[in-house]
Order: sequence, then structure tokens, then C-alpha cells
Amino acid sequence: MKTLERLFLSLLRPQVQHAQDRLQFAYQPGVGVEDAILYLLHRAHSHLDKGSSTVRILFLDFSSAFNTIQPTLLRDKLSRMGVDPQLMDWISDYLTGRPQYIGLKDINV
Repeated sequence: MKTLERLFLSLLRPQVQHAQDRLQFAYQPGVGVEDAILYLLHRAHSHLDKGSSTVRILFLDFSSAFNTIQPTLLRDKLSRMGVDPQLMDWISDYLTGRPQYIGLKDINV
């Protein structure tokens, strides 16, 4: 899965770069988790320096988000971003009908 993810990334990045958020930290060359943490801390400290203010931070774990992608919605979004139709077909075919398994104490569920 990781190999295919990197392959998709190398093909998709040039096609969707124009639509990326400037605060996108994941999957960027030369940018990592440390950059995201530094940015967050800088923003929080800058706000707190103003006095009598608070900061609320919410952390979300999207580590399994790839498993919940709806291929038709992804296809529509990629189409609006101008991604090559053949690449969209390839991604869609890969994500459609894939069985999911959960391991629980050496028993597949």
C-alpha cells in the first residue's frame, strides 16, 4: 500500500499542486511533522502574547482515513481539480471493492 501511495503521489502532485492549501504539511518535499508543530506553536504563542487570551487545540487522527475514502466522491473531486482521467480510473479501480481485514489476537475478523 505504501508503495502504491508513493506512486499515486508522484503522479498526482503535479496535477493538483495548484489547488493545495499553503498549510499542507503532509506529503511535501522537505516538509515534515516538525514544521507543522513549529507552525502551530508559533501561532499559539503569538496569540497568547497578546495577553488575556486562550488557545484551544484539537488533534485529529486521520491515520485510517485512506480506508474510508468513497471512490466516487474522490473521483469527482479529482475531476474538478483537472486530474488526468486515466489516472482517476486507475485510482478508482484500485480503491473499489477492496476487502478490509482486522487482526484480533491472531484471528482475522
